[in-house]
Amino acid sequence: MHGLYWLSPLIGVLAAVAGRADVIWDNGSFDGQRGISSEKDNYLVVHGSFAADDAVLTTGYYLQEIRWWGAALINQYHSFASYQAQFTILGDDPNAGALYLSEPMAFDATDTGTTFYSYRVYIGAVTVPDFYLAPGHYHFAVRLISNSGRNFQLSTGNGAVQGETMGLFQGQDFWGGPPPPYWVTIQQFVGLTTDFAFSLHGIVPEPTALLALLAIFCRARSA
Repeated sequence: MHGLYWLSPLIGVLAAVAGRADVIWDNGSFDGQRGISSEKDNYLVVHGSFAADDAVLTTGYYLQEIRWWGAALINQYHSFASYQAQFTILGDDPNAGALYLSEPMAFDATDTGTTFYSYRVYIGAVTVPDFYLAPGHYHFAVRLISNSGRNFQLSTGNGAVQGETMGLFQGQDFWGGPPPPYWVTIQQFVGLTTDFAFSLHGIVPEPTALLALLAIFCRARSA
């Protein structure tokens, strides 16, 4: 790890003294255009797929939550509760590997009451535990894990690109999709330029609290 990534285990101390959670990046809502696999199951996508997109942060943040627009198979055999979510955070060069890969976990899903190619459109939210992001360029992805369900990350912007890059894809179960840790742009994968619908939520650490935390850490390292 480089920069301030070593603060991640300690940054939770700031929660009691930091400000309220805010939107720190909004890539936009679903534009009704496209969806790409972001899932892992025991039937079709055995090795797993991820659809990622980027954000440019000009301030350091304590990341608390990732929200995204998805479309999942929901019927009498598959409920939202039958899925778990897994997210990953990547740096400026996603092919260098993940900065953070979560374990599968429970997530919140708000059903929009609409469908996309028969899949239920929802807004998902997953909690990010104590991860500090220094100013920089990052990529984020969330997938759903199930026994036999399907899930798609949905597009935004009608082809416009937010951040520095268009959406990325990883998935060796699909032709043209690479295995971890490698990624291709969505244009390389399916010939389309698009971004994905997601937002980041968190807090800016109070400067005095961050300085105090740095002092504590430095004393501990020199002891």
